[in-house]
Amino acid sequence: MADPRFSAADMPNVLRQLECALPVMFASAISPDAPGILGTCTALRFRNEFIFVTAAHVVERNDWQTSVYVPLGFSESDARVRIGRGWKPRAAAPHVPEDLAVMRPATPPAFVDGESSAHVVPPIANMERVPQGAMFVVAGYPLNAPDRNYVDYAARVIKFGKQAAFGTYDGTSPMAGLHTLTLSTAETGGPNGFSGGPAFRMLRDPITSAWTLAFAGIVTNGGPGCVHFIDSKYVLGSLSAAPTEP
Repeated sequence: MADPRFSAADMPNVLRQLECALPVMFASAISPDAPGILGTCTALRFRNEFIFVTAAHVVERNDWQTSVYVPLGFSESDARVRIGRGWKPRAAAPHVPEDLAVMRPATPPAFVDGESSAHVVPPIANMERVPQGAMFVVAGYPLNAPDRNYVDYAARVIKFGKQAAFGTYDGTSPMAGLHTLTLSTAETGGPNGFSGGPAFRMLRDPITSAWTLAFAGIVTNGGPGCVHFIDSKYVLGSLSAAPTEP
């Protein structure tokens, strides 16, 4: 069940910041009229450049005949951007997570106001100082939900639907370089599809009671009642090391 204390619809500032969670699509040169939805990615602005990041397993099965796209508009716009190059960082040490992919767009993305945007990094959440029980939110495009994120080939329509899930910080994960959140994605069929989406720490202003988000990392996997995410410091390090050529 969703956390009854929180609803993204009641937090317009949070909802705007979650616009960086975007679906990942593919189209094969063999069957260009049969696109598919792979999962989620996160749009980031780093050093005045727009970059998309996701969990590596979301895109690792694509071959040279497959084009990867990121939709940017969902209501009155079909804007999208093609990924020009993907790069999977190599782990520099055993404790560094490997399930991460950095994707550079082939052209500058034309984000649609109110529907898509890039989250600016840094700043990022300092996960070494986050206490157990701190509030978090993740966002993604669940693939097991019956009413969203599928292609209706007969009607030639793609149904998108983003979901926000609220939870609490549980601590570092047994998996290298990851953290664990206690939350439920049962409302939309489980965690499948959230991989690649952003994880944010939620911070509340003690005077105005307004919520702001601190980028904490990228969701990589999950299970009943929990999700795991890659620490934002490793994401930032991978962006710094990513090749700059198109």
